[in-house]
Amino acid sequence: MRPNSVAHRVGDYIRTAYDESYRILEDCPEDEGVNICLGRVEKRLGAPNANVTAPWWFRTLVRDSSRRGHALHGTWHELMSLEPLLRMCVIEKIGIKHWRQVFCELNTGDSECPPSKSNYPKQKISPPRAVFLRDPLERFLSGYLDKCESSHRAEGHCEPAEIFLAPSPPNNTPDVRLTAGLNVDPRARFAAYVDAMPLRWNLHFFPQSLYCGGLSRTLGSYDFVGIMNENFYGELDAFGTKFGKKLTQALENTFSVRSKLNMTNYGLETSAPAHVSDYYSGQTVMRVLRYTSIDYITLNLTVPKWALDMLEQEGW
Repeated sequence: MRPNSVAHRVGDYIRTAYDESYRILEDCPEDEGVNICLGRVEKRLGAPNANVTAPWWFRTLVRDSSRRGHALHGTWHELMSLEPLLRMCVIEKIGIKHWRQVFCELNTGDSECPPSKSNYPKQKISPPRAVFLRDPLERFLSGYLDKCESSHRAEGHCEPAEIFLAPSPPNNTPDVRLTAGLNVDPRARFAAYVDAMPLRWNLHFFPQSLYCGGLSRTLGSYDFVGIMNENFYGELDAFGTKFGKKLTQALENTFSVRSKLNMTNYGLETSAPAHVSDYYSGQTVMRVLRYTSIDYITLNLTVPKWALDMLEQEGW
């Protein structure tokens, strides 16, 4: 990497963003659950005369990830099968609905079952563990397209709702919504979301590092780590090969792996990689890199070429 290349400067930027925010999580004991650690950090940041500085968006992330029910720490993020013996960490916007179908088939023979039926009780023997990760920039855009730009808006995940889910005004009345005037420009709508989203973090946008007890700490112990990227179907093929015929068949039934092995993956639902230039700008790329710096640092993910090219073209 050239010392003054865009990739080098972006790497320094991500490291600085991490040091200014997520590094404080390293102070928690290694054997402490991430939810307890987040609660501890929230108290530390809110203590009177606390000699700790942190950006506002990180303070709200800690607040929302440690207080708001069990969304980030919900049991549905870990699925388990007995044949093959396997436990899988599944994350919003990385095919979670499809993974549920796979594990339903493994456990019941039917791809349609309630979430609780796809999650067997923990066994005395610690099973092999697997997880699929995704580029954070593309995952963030996928969440936005799915929860803010589609019919799924009705689910209420495009938060803060006071800003992004305000009802449309009646006919012939002024539009006083905070997003009025942004409808004609998708980049402007997305930029507004990127700026305001941390006022209330939604479970579809938390960094991947915080799921399943804290992947930032445990990823090295996983037996299979796949990536949802352009070679996703090749990754699925390798996943099936590692854990046997029954998983291979369940993956085939859900993802049609064999017929897509030589195809480029553009996303399962939103085709986010195909829309990056429609929504992202250099400014929003840099902002989302800050929010997700922990993923690039602790999960060893790399910034995609399209983002580096965009930054270079815009003179960053």
